[in-house]
Amino acid sequence: KLIRDYDEEDDNAVYDQIMASELLNEDEVKQLSQYLEQKHRLAINLEEVELPMISGGLSYGLRLISGAKGFYPLAEESDYPLEVSILGHYDCEIAAPPKCLSHKELEDGCKFLECLTNDWPDIKVDELKAAELLQKIYAATGLKIVLE
Repeated sequence: KLIRDYDEEDDNAVYDQIMASELLNEDEVKQLSQYLEQKHRLAINLEEVELPMISGGLSYGLRLISGAKGFYPLAEESDYPLEVSILGHYDCEIAAPPKCLSHKELEDGCKFLECLTNDWPDIKVDELKAAELLQKIYAATGLKIVLE
């Protein structure tokens, strides 16, 4: 009933069965949502599936078995309370290291700002605030002071 034109005699029927078995009912969704919120401080995004489903889709379980990366089996956690096995998917990207100035570059920048304050006495420069400002400018633009 869950799969449109389902034919259990078809050689690929087992794949449709696996795909249908991954669907959650309302109670299972509530259990999963509570568990993820309490244990991992994560919220779920629901996607309603129109039934009956079209035959021939690819289940997440088969993607895992095929060697696809980025899956996490929640059911393997020691205190997992749900009655159904849930396989999570994650997508991680390697973040570029933050742009930070070296100690020498900060010293050079502070010297530059001191020169500015000598020419414009109305400007008051606190060394800590100057370093924060220089880091912010560098992170946003890549600009830094180079003394020769």
